[in-house]
Parts: sequence; C-alpha cells; structure tokens
Amino acid sequence: MTKETKEVIGLRNVWVHFDDTSGANGAMGRGRDGIPILEDVTLSIREHDFLGIIGPNGGGKTTLLKVILGLISPDSGEVRVFGGDPVKNRRFVGYVPQHSLFDHDFPIKVMDVVLTGRAGKRLFRGYSDRDRELARNALEMVEMLPFEGRQIGKLSGGEQQRVFIARALAAEPKVLLLDEPAAGIDMHAQTEFYELLKRLKETMTIVMVSHDITAISIHVDKIACLNRKLFYHDSKELTSGDLEAAYRCPIEFIAHGVPHRVLREH
Repeated sequence: MTKETKEVIGLRNVWVHFDDTSGANGAMGRGRDGIPILEDVTLSIREHDFLGIIGPNGGGKTTLLKVILGLISPDSGEVRVFGGDPVKNRRFVGYVPQHSLFDHDFPIKVMDVVLTGRAGKRLFRGYSDRDRELARNALEMVEMLPFEGRQIGKLSGGEQQRVFIARALAAEPKVLLLDEPAAGIDMHAQTEFYELLKRLKETMTIVMVSHDITAISIHVDKIACLNRKLFYHDSKELTSGDLEAAYRCPIEFIAHGVPHRVLREH
C-alpha cells in the first residue's frame, strides 16, 4: 500500500473577485460584489506532486498562483501553505512568473540575475559566500553554470528561462510555481526544459500553469483544469465533460487549439 504524502498546499472553498469599479489600481479580492475570478476552489497539493493546470485565458490560473503566494487574499475560504499562512511561508515557495520583463541591452550577468533570488534573505546586506554557492548550485541544476558570466540578454529564450528558474531555486524552495514557463521557446528547448522539470520534481513539488494541453498531458503527473471553477480528480485523468465545462466548447475544438477564439466570440 502506497504511503500518503504530506499536503504542502491546501485551498478550501476559495473565492476571489475582481472589483472593476475600484479605480486605476484594479484591486482584487475586495468584496463579493465584483466579478468572480475563482469560484469555490478546493485543491490539495502534496509533496513531490507535479501538477499541471490548464484552462482558457482569463480563467484564473495566474490568480490561483498568486493566492498560493499570498499576493492575493481570497474573499472567502482558506489557504494553507505548509500548514500555515501563505505570506509567512512564502519563503518556501519559488515563483517564475509568466513574463520576466527586462531590458535585453542592460549589462546584467547571469550570476547577478540568479543572486537576486537571495535578495529577500539578505535584507539589504551584501551577498555572502553562501549566497554565491547556492546561486552556483542552482545554475548547475539547470545546466547553465558555464553561462554565469554571460549577459542574460544575449541568451536564447530557453536559456533565459533556465536562468529564471535558477533564480527561484537559489531561494531553496520546497515548492516551485511556474506560470507558462515554456511560452516563447522552440520545440527543442521545450523538450530539454521538461526534462529539467522531471529531474527537479524528485526534490520538490512543482505546479505548472500552461495553455499547452499536449505538453501537460505528456509530462506532468496530475492535471487540473481551471476556468473560475476547478476540475480536478487528484490524478492525470480529466473527462471530456470536465474540459468542455471549463472551456465551454466541444472537445474537438479544444484538441485543435481553438477554445480561446470560441470563448471570445461568445
């Protein structure tokens, strides 16, 4: 009998609303009268899970990651990260956002980028020898150590993404959250990238948001589908009914990558 692993992230009946009357700041989670972004989401993520989350644009996938990070507080429901408050336990979570914006001409080296993953640990003090050791270890994990002295803007998209993952790993996370990590990189780089994640999942929990249903179905261990409501069976199985309910279009359209256009038309 397989021993049940420990829960590291738990959401119970979580609701998040967007208040479109809140002004320029676009505040989220300010009350129950706004537009629902997450509707009654319950989710348990356990040690060494490799969970892929799919769903249409605007379905709440990035919001879900920010709720886990404690960057957005739900209007109702409970969020637990390592049994406690998401903000207090954020140090255990590494995050690679969907778009890592930077000036490609800015002369910052790969090692300096990765060291910023240690910035929260230093509280405005200089980087220590230990910080640099962890940064080198992180680059070695993603097979980018030979590039430590290179300017990041000169790297390919796939190489840059590895560096951003190394930055997250430098903080010594127990959970790694990835938001559309393979977007914009070529197929060869994607294959290498998913091989990297396969190695990383041996030592940590990984939650990956992606629009690529095919890649998700091949590489992850468990799949959830989110479009405000969450469809999840704690496995790699999703029914055609789950997908059609989430994407709001027939399954044959989803298989051909059409759901976003269909949703916009309706």
